[in-house]
Amino acid sequence: MNAKVKGITYALIGGTCWGLSGIVGKLLFDTRGLNAQWLVTARLIIGGLIMLLIAFLQKKEKIFDVWKNKKTACSMLLFAAFGMLACQLTYFLCVQYSNPATATVLQYTSPVMIMILCLFLDKKLPRIIDILVLIAVVAGVFLMSTHGDIHTLAISQKALILGMIAAVTIVFYTLKWWNMQQKRERIVSNCIPNHTQRTIRRIRKLPSLLLSKPRRLPVNWVSD
Repeated sequence: MNAKVKGITYALIGGTCWGLSGIVGKLLFDTRGLNAQWLVTARLIIGGLIMLLIAFLQKKEKIFDVWKNKKTACSMLLFAAFGMLACQLTYFLCVQYSNPATATVLQYTSPVMIMILCLFLDKKLPRIIDILVLIAVVAGVFLMSTHGDIHTLAISQKALILGMIAAVTIVFYTLKWWNMQQKRERIVSNCIPNHTQRTIRRIRKLPSLLLSKPRRLPVNWVSD
């Protein structure tokens, strides 16, 4: 499985799990009297402890190395507060004040925001497909929020605002994580000599070379 297929697979699984979490969250809000603040606090603490335990079993004391550097520690705190926490809290608050479908649609306007931001930073003009996607997203959010009537809102104003804030936090979440990964790769790259990096890349290619079918070389028969 190449990196692209693996990324698409993880995205599908993650989106499915995220959608299911919204449905279960709404069920807890309506039947158990819970609120978004309690649910997000519980899931982040429990989920964080489980992930720390798994990381500790694999990396041991290295899991605390992130706090030894001020820049990485600050980046992690920013990501945790304005990415992870803000993303989940605004999403579940939107679910609480509306429903999982509305919250998910509003939050997943974030890819369009990321597209616009990347086009702006790269100083590129949008393609036709980009413009069509933008129009479709704006029209979809408008129809869902108003049911076609510009004078009324089909959902509460609070839910609409929270859903759009959730989309913005997803943008920060995605770009901040990507930035942190890029920095980590540069640090690793700077610590390893160039010839060692080339050797590692060749070793990584060995399995695919060994499993690939041998190429047939053309043979020219020369008669005497």
